[in-house]
Amino acid sequence: MRIQRSEEGSMVITAMVSFIATAVIAAMLTTVWRDLRVTRRSGDAANALQVADAGINDAIKSVRNAVPVVGACPQYPALAGFTRTASLASGAYTYCAAETQDSTGRSVWYIDATGTDATGVERRVRSEAVAEPLFPNAINVIASGSFSSGFSVDSYKDEVNRCTKKGVIGTNSPSTFSFGNNGLNSSDNCQNNPNGTFPHPPDGCVAYSINGTATIPASKTGSGQCPPATTTTASPEFSMATPDPPTTYDYPASGQSNANFSCTQPNLVAGKTYFYNAVTLGVGCGFPAAGPHPSMASPTIIYTTALTIAGGNGNSVTNAINPPPNSSAVCGATHGAAGANAWYCPGWPGALQIYVIGNGTVTFSGNHSVFWGVIKAPSGSATWSGGGGAQYEIFGSMVAQSVSGGVQAKWHYDENLGGLTTGRFFGRNWREEPLQ
Repeated sequence: MRIQRSEEGSMVITAMVSFIATAVIAAMLTTVWRDLRVTRRSGDAANALQVADAGINDAIKSVRNAVPVVGACPQYPALAGFTRTASLASGAYTYCAAETQDSTGRSVWYIDATGTDATGVERRVRSEAVAEPLFPNAINVIASGSFSSGFSVDSYKDEVNRCTKKGVIGTNSPSTFSFGNNGLNSSDNCQNNPNGTFPHPPDGCVAYSINGTATIPASKTGSGQCPPATTTTASPEFSMATPDPPTTYDYPASGQSNANFSCTQPNLVAGKTYFYNAVTLGVGCGFPAAGPHPSMASPTIIYTTALTIAGGNGNSVTNAINPPPNSSAVCGATHGAAGANAWYCPGWPGALQIYVIGNGTVTFSGNHSVFWGVIKAPSGSATWSGGGGAQYEIFGSMVAQSVSGGVQAKWHYDENLGGLTTGRFFGRNWREEPLQ
């Protein structure tokens, strides 16, 4: 018997296979298309975030020369601010920046930026632009710092609030930190114990580095050294431009900047700029008691390549160099109040600013003297001389390439100096926010 073969079943199977394959391909194409859309959407969102970040960076650069207007920012109607919109190849950003001040009087700008990708995707970012301080700590050491066993650092706000615990030493080279005799025998410190011992020479230490990873070595912390609880890290590295000679100045009147200047009388002039090759500020140097007196806002500035703070001799603690005036108009509301100490006149150290040009030197000579002022010597070295019995009391702040403190010294940081800035701004507290 002969069997007839039919192809009808094969055709059905072929059709079913084709249908299933088509369905699978269609499903795969749908999935791929959806994934592509998600991927593109993610890319667009990332672009929008980058555009918003560009707005933040533009704002940080722009606040220095801004002319703010009260109410310009809807987010901060009571503050003066400004707005800006700009286009980029990948989109556009709009931001608003509004200005306020921190406790030291430094400018702080609140920045709110929205970035829009070319496809219309939006992201919102907020940040702050903070004025860079000239003197953020009591002492900032760029390279190496060596301090005597009788060295201590504390801080004050005014004539009554004389222990604010912000007497900090900062360094870009924490491994070089050292305190003689493990920092013992400190003559004074805010953190002293009731029994009269001083557990730590400074109120705190901070290690600066490019990415904030540098730390004060364990061998440099503990009793008699940096206090562990307030030893911190920061980034970027602390930097300060080396002062250039001034293009215009008041003294010497002849314009001969290579002359030398020695001051032992109260004959400094408020609000003027001095430029000498070598400057010596001795006991008695300062401003006339009757004024006029400089201020942090309108300081007297001295430029020099060699600075000597020439102390007195003997045990007198009244060997004063640039003492503050007995004036509530200069020293504020706490002057003469109960428990006040006129030596802690707020802002007075910032009224005399000394800039050391190039790799010039700073020398503290003599002993048993008190000095008020700030010293900027980022490429220079600071040393003490006068023998093991020499003692200094200093009100102010200093930046130096290196510090070698071979004598006892009590350093009091005026936290009002935080209001003195370089004119540059840096960003902080960057964060993304929901769209409004």
